[in-house]
Amino acid sequence: MDFTPTAEQKALRDAVRDLLGRREPSTAVGRPRLDPELWGALAEMGVLSLAWEVADDDEPAAGAVEVSLAAAELGRAHAVTPYAESVTAAHVLAATEEGRAVREDLGTGEAVVIPVLTEPNRAWGAPPTVTAKESGDGWELTGTKGPVAYPEAATHVVVTADQGVFLVASPTVEGSVLVLDATPATLLTDDPALLVHAVAQGTLAACAEQLGALEQALAMTVDYLKSRKQFGVPLMSFQTLTQRAAVMYTHQELARSAVQYAALVLADATAADDGVDVAATVARAKAVVGKAATLVGEEAVQLHGGIAVTQEYAVGHLLSRLVTLEHLYGDTRSQLSRLGRSIADHDVVRVL
Repeated sequence: MDFTPTAEQKALRDAVRDLLGRREPSTAVGRPRLDPELWGALAEMGVLSLAWEVADDDEPAAGAVEVSLAAAELGRAHAVTPYAESVTAAHVLAATEEGRAVREDLGTGEAVVIPVLTEPNRAWGAPPTVTAKESGDGWELTGTKGPVAYPEAATHVVVTADQGVFLVASPTVEGSVLVLDATPATLLTDDPALLVHAVAQGTLAACAEQLGALEQALAMTVDYLKSRKQFGVPLMSFQTLTQRAAVMYTHQELARSAVQYAALVLADATAADDGVDVAATVARAKAVVGKAATLVGEEAVQLHGGIAVTQEYAVGHLLSRLVTLEHLYGDTRSQLSRLGRSIADHDVVRVL
């Protein structure tokens, strides 16, 4: 398995990095909001359509590896966008002709499609409580879902219900809760495997974004230790601080390996793939990256001191973004719980 990016992948990474380098990182606090100008620029570059881009011979020209490279640059630049959510939505929308039409609008930036797969005040993975019933040639949904990310920008939402996965246009969101009251919807799929595959793709994008953010947090911390002086000498002169930075670097490299491996596995996987447990691969990656993100983010704040939690300084914002992404599609604890349920067929489990 070759982890070395191709020339085309390096060019993509550099192009996204250059685009994001020309803008100021987000310093907004509170609920994330979509920057329409940035979203449009990403669409114009083709970043939003990487998940389904094809070449002239109708063969995939991009996929999980390219998505992870772009997502990592978004994380490094602290560009707050629903990119991981859009990747998930794109894979679900591929199931129907109407969904593919909306997906094209997603790729051009005209549509913002947000998956709403969680139940209000319940943990990730809870069974959907929304009920769906047929009405004429379509469906109607009743119930609530939430929380909804970027509710002000969402033109469509992808919703899980008792009969499958549905697309809802012009959603009604109260606060952060999606309210459905006999709301017209389009059935996208009733195949659980397709949803699992789509969530795995979006989870990988979230992991890659976390990787980029923690890399930036570590880089800023190392620079700070080199430049900030205490008792007349740089902070890097103190062995304890450099050892803590070394531990951060170790976790960064573990996270990088986990993301790269998961990206290569997903690049060759399909929703009907029985040979590779894609969901388990991504769960392992998210558990590793989640642990690394927590350690690196918190250590970065501690090693910077009080300046790290000011609105003007980026490290605190990076930690905030790392925490947000940690809870997208299930946090580290839920990933470990999922993996733990898969070892029931083992007679002996060696924890250490």
